[in-house]
Amino acid sequence: MRPDGSLDASTGTSCVSLHRRDKTAGLALTKPRIARSQVGDGHRALPPAHRGRRPDPDETVWRAADINRETLYSYRDMLTRTHVVTPLPAWETNRLKRITSYPKRQLVDTALALALAGIDANELASNPTLAGRYVESFVVAQLRPEVDAAGGYLSHLRTRGGDQEVDIVIDIGGQLIAIDVKAGVNPTPRDARHLSWFRDRIGDRIDAAVVLHRGEATFELVDGVWAVPISSLWLM
Repeated sequence: MRPDGSLDASTGTSCVSLHRRDKTAGLALTKPRIARSQVGDGHRALPPAHRGRRPDPDETVWRAADINRETLYSYRDMLTRTHVVTPLPAWETNRLKRITSYPKRQLVDTALALALAGIDANELASNPTLAGRYVESFVVAQLRPEVDAAGGYLSHLRTRGGDQEVDIVIDIGGQLIAIDVKAGVNPTPRDARHLSWFRDRIGDRIDAAVVLHRGEATFELVDGVWAVPISSLWLM
């Protein structure tokens, strides 16, 4: 660990510090139970003019929920004003091409969201994809006050085709910490592929590239990318 408490890639220390400088599922708005039932009669077909192109994220949501655009925006604004969801903006750079500018919407209180959706621990344990959406929102909620205190900001990165995605990009004074969140306990080198892609292109600005996971071990997944327990967030 460096003197300022940050992650040192040479030692693999498990504490990821955000105070290194004096200055720093997206989840669909529909309940997961609704989203899992959208194959069949309830799914609204795309009109002919829209076929053959990729729908934008908003359109995907309102069609899956069988509502119109105005209703979706009303729901979204209400959920934001009541602090049920919060936007995670897209990271911006001119060094990467074809990256989305669309924000992800994260849950503010994952426990409340799970209760409202009627999802229990057994269902989360049996559905890693579903669990991953909630775990990512949980991690963002834990990081937000630390990043704010350090004078930085949180964002995400995704290419328009969805081929590459970094769950969380923390910018503190122009230097970056790139994070992918995994709900599993044994991350593999494959879990580092998006972070490795990001490092290859923005390497000079990246202080740390980390896969946060639910296990207990800290180790180097691939060159320059470390697996770190989510529980290390409470050691900061």
